Amino acid sequence: MKVSNYFGIVVLMSLCAHISLAKNALKKEPELFLIDKIEAVIFDNDGASVITKSDTEKLTLEGKPQTLGDIIFTKRVFADATKYRITPSEDAIDRYLDTVMHDNNMGLPDVERMFNAAGYTYEEGREQLATMFAVNSMIDFKVKSYLVVPEAQIIAYYKEHPIEEEAAYKIQRLVVTDKKIVSTQDNKKRLKLALEAGKEIPGVKVSPAFWIKHDELAADKMFITTMIAGDISDPVSIPEGFELFRLLERRERRIVPLEERYQEIAQELKRPLFEKRFEEYRKSLFDEASIVYY
Repeated sequence: MKVSNYFGIVVLMSLCAHISLAKNALKKEPELFLIDKIEAVIFDNDGASVITKSDTEKLTLEGKPQTLGDIIFTKRVFADATKYRITPSEDAIDRYLDTVMHDNNMGLPDVERMFNAAGYTYEEGREQLATMFAVNSMIDFKVKSYLVVPEAQIIAYYKEHPIEEEAAYKIQRLVVTDKKIVSTQDNKKRLKLALEAGKEIPGVKVSPAFWIKHDELAADKMFITTMIAGDISDPVSIPEGFELFRLLERRERRIVPLEERYQEIAQELKRPLFEKRFEEYRKSLFDEASIVYY
């Protein structure tokens, strides 16, 4: 075989190989990318509502993740609210957003960014607000309005579960930065008399009043337990100058009275009632619809 023919055959074979690869490439199916998919469809008297995977990946407006079950429940409650005409108007949403912007020194672009951060457009964010209001209103109407605890049960619970509260003291801390004010015993006496009279003294810093419980007192501050309201302790040397304490009020060890625990106990007794009523309402909503999961 001549050399020229040999190279011609090699070139021809290479060209055929490239043509074959090109044909195979054309025969390959294009790669598929999942854009979205249906997770569930809710069928009820008003039609069908589709829930997609992207819906489950969005956060609530409060920034919380939500499951497929959460979304289905929200849609069922909103449908119930629509039936009872308990849905906010566009004007109500506008007023709410105006309040939010005013209270937080925000503008409309800030609200849009807030919605975008949760995965919603501005219009979708408004829809989410409407849904949130409607759901809360329906929970109040269908669940919370049925939670009634008789006063006799609250009193019985209070007697069966008493809470003892340790002694506490309402005090102010005074720091004397001008050491001349307490340089002598006479000066110390004059300082205490002036403070007891409520006079403001240059060089004396007075803290806001605060409560402190008996077991929170340091060992070197236990003298506060022997003071009576209005007393001011003797000055004690500290790095900043001198420290004193004024006792404004004391509360002895006691059983917390019913009137202070009434609402707390009522809420505690309502909790199991809420859970029972909530599950009943949830079941009724799901029973009234046909849900197909994919």
